[in-house]
Amino acid sequence: MYFSCYGKYPSRGFDHSILTDSLGIELLKLRREPFGLTVLLKILHNSIDSPFQLSKINIRVPRPGLRRNNTFYVTYSKSNVMSRSTINCICNLYDGCCGRCDIYFDRLSVILACHSEQRNGM
Repeated sequence: MYFSCYGKYPSRGFDHSILTDSLGIELLKLRREPFGLTVLLKILHNSIDSPFQLSKINIRVPRPGLRRNNTFYVTYSKSNVMSRSTINCICNLYDGCCGRCDIYFDRLSVILACHSEQRNGM
């Protein structure tokens, strides 16, 4: 990309955020997060029929009166394989960003709006 724009290769250690900002390219992580929340919502609402993936989601039932109620319980793992699995990453993402919305009640547009507000720091 840099070569096609400027006719030369970037120097070593070049900050690629400058290039992505100037070209208006969205980072893969920013595109992946809303898609992950969409998949999680569809698995829980049975729009995606995947019993195996549903069995990997640990739903937390909190005690009444707790201030911080995480919706999902992500187990601690000693290896990166389980901690970086898709379901664990999506559940962590929802618990970290969507505290004001309910995945069982709210529509997908509300959940994605909560996520974008959290990501933008509003």
